[in-house]
Amino acid sequence: MVKVPSGFVDIGVDFFFLECCTTPTVTDALTPCGTITNACTVNEVKAVGHINYVVSFTIPTFYNNGQLNCSEVVNQTFSCTGTVSVNNTLCYSALDEENPCPDFCNGNTQAFAFVKDIDLCSNQKAIVTIGTVFVLSECNNSDDSTVE
Repeated sequence: MVKVPSGFVDIGVDFFFLECCTTPTVTDALTPCGTITNACTVNEVKAVGHINYVVSFTIPTFYNNGQLNCSEVVNQTFSCTGTVSVNNTLCYSALDEENPCPDFCNGNTQAFAFVKDIDLCSNQKAIVTIGTVFVLSECNNSDDSTVE
């Protein structure tokens, strides 16, 4: 479990449409003597699908003339929803690995958001740009062969 980083907010997220698939693929082997081309076949383990999310937090503003004639900040609630397409390689596993696919649902995958920019268009409107970060689960295999 990843702790919510400073400056980020935990967001509501739905990983229901995220699937794991394994595909045999031929890969090279890196040895002390050099690279051996097409040395072995392994399973490429991928997360594929989409993630739905909702973000909600407050932004300090002076809208509606703030409090006390713009001398005090008024917190306004900001909310948005979105969908992110996913097609990421998580790791490679041995062909005989029984179930390298992670569980995306039971708290093993997390999502965070942060405010990237606030563009003040007028005294009554602002455009807020957010960034989202999704931390996908690691593979279930015993060795640490994740892809970076």
